Amino acid sequence: MSARIVNKPVADLRAEPDHRAERVSQALIFTRCELLEEHGAGEGEERWARVRTPDGYTGWTLAAFLSEPDAADATADGQEALEWKVRAPWAPAFDSRGELQLYLPFDARFRGRLHGRDGRVELTLPDGRRAWVRRADVKRGEPEPLSELLRLARRFVGVPYLWGGVSPFGFDCSGFVQRLFHYGGVQLPRDTEQQRRVGRPVARLSELKPGDLVFFPRHVGLYLGGAAGWLIHAARALGGVGLTPLLADEPYSQALRARFLEGRRLNLGIGNAAFRP
Repeated sequence: MSARIVNKPVADLRAEPDHRAERVSQALIFTRCELLEEHGAGEGEERWARVRTPDGYTGWTLAAFLSEPDAADATADGQEALEWKVRAPWAPAFDSRGELQLYLPFDARFRGRLHGRDGRVELTLPDGRRAWVRRADVKRGEPEPLSELLRLARRFVGVPYLWGGVSPFGFDCSGFVQRLFHYGGVQLPRDTEQQRRVGRPVARLSELKPGDLVFFPRHVGLYLGGAAGWLIHAARALGGVGLTPLLADEPYSQALRARFLEGRRLNLGIGNAAFRP
């Protein structure tokens, strides 16, 4: 097996090597993948690659969306490059002339070198091009406290629902939860039922704390707390990422309460913080 790196801001992973096949997940730019097999080597055929992403998920993506990892590992002027992650929903990447090259999505991780004199971070894109991003749009690739994840979660309210989505282009429920915690430094499984096996159970709604995962049949959200019992989740019923007061006497809140399965508390060792809308 050989390694590849995603070279597009967001690459769809399909169940089969076909654009019409189900989107099972996505991978962000700079994600290192394990190449499992290729399909479509004939003349005029699109070449597809089946890959395994770091969360153990497998799917088919266009081979053109993958590069050898060597270029992105390059460092400028032989100096050590540090790991960075995108903190903004989208970080524009510019070339040396200041022309926009592409957007790096939230939580995309790369190695780059900080220019203190002009407040930018230089990096090498997967195709070998040199680029830079604003220092304000990125952060060192270090773990985050749970309170920061709860604060960041609200930034994505209004992002549309997308089956298989894991980026601000569109999230599904488990993709939204997985992306937030990955930004914090925790690799959760991709699917709802897999995530339900992580951490320890919380049996009652009244026992939930901010930062707990909240599970319903085929659905998961992140508990933010507060007097109304706020839940943030990517839901088809909401059209995307939205806030639901679980304890309110509203029809949707009542329906969710009736379908509550359990919460799961992750042992992150970074504390809980109450949410205030």
